[in-house]
Amino acid sequence: MNLRQIIYIISTIAVIAIIATLSRLGFSENETIITMENISPLNRDIVDKIIITDGVNQTTLTKNNLNWKVGNYPVVFDGFEEMWEVISNFPKARLISNNESNHSLMGVSESNSTAVEFYNNQTLVEKFLIGDKVYAPMPDEENIYTPWTSLSRMCYIREPGSKEVYGVFCQYPDRFNPKPEMWAEPTILKIPMDEIESILYRYPQTEFQLKILPNNQWIIIEETGPSIADVNIANKLLSEFSQLVTSDFPNPKNVNNLDLLNPTIAITVIAKPNSGNDSVDLFLFEDSQQQNGGYYIKNRINDWVYYIDSNTSSSILKYPFDLIEVDSPDS
Repeated sequence: MNLRQIIYIISTIAVIAIIATLSRLGFSENETIITMENISPLNRDIVDKIIITDGVNQTTLTKNNLNWKVGNYPVVFDGFEEMWEVISNFPKARLISNNESNHSLMGVSESNSTAVEFYNNQTLVEKFLIGDKVYAPMPDEENIYTPWTSLSRMCYIREPGSKEVYGVFCQYPDRFNPKPEMWAEPTILKIPMDEIESILYRYPQTEFQLKILPNNQWIIIEETGPSIADVNIANKLLSEFSQLVTSDFPNPKNVNNLDLLNPTIAITVIAKPNSGNDSVDLFLFEDSQQQNGGYYIKNRINDWVYYIDSNTSSSILKYPFDLIEVDSPDS
């Protein structure tokens, strides 16, 4: 980044911050505040599909009954709630500019905005061009545009074909992120460590169980007889299962090739009685195409499938000998 670009970034951030601050405070006591008008109601009772695109990435969020999904995955709760909080303030959005030359600066031009469409029963209800990115480049331009900044904390909104740009408070940027992976819930399993009673492994050739005793000692139960597990090793394994997240969201074509009724490995994480958590059956399917130690993985009761890489799989796939401390020989 050269000096000219640095100066441009600093001046751009300053201009946007000043505009945003003035929009919140008002230019004078006598000034009439202009807000967005004639907006159709936008809430979760009416809207059943949202399409978010920036020309490079596209996300479609759909409602099935009361549940929202992106593709086959449930949407991540926090980001979804934050998006709706911003949407609820659209009717209060204040006029910031009616000068077309400011569109790229605020990230609402046709070339550097995020287009957001709201549908009901396949009918388009509203469409907006939104500037909520930290970095919103224009094609074939060296200038760097930063619509959202920590100073302004403002998202900019423009209706297609309109010159007027409105602003609404956004605590964080990218509330309308067009990347599908940013909306999909990544959590495979979440059970607090102290609420796990046992873990049952079922491999093609063997199975065993890691179970806690009343004295908080962990025991390995297998066909050849029981053995004591190393507490530290067992606790490290429990921490992996306390919040297991996906390494990637697999290609649907690869998922369709899996025999979901015949897993390579099955792991049952059993929750303690009265813990408030359900026990979970995890089905793992070997990635035969890559041969890299990764596995497709799903909760038995869910329709969607995740993917864990070799690092994650090696952290949860254990055998009895992995759980027993080996004494070092005396030197």
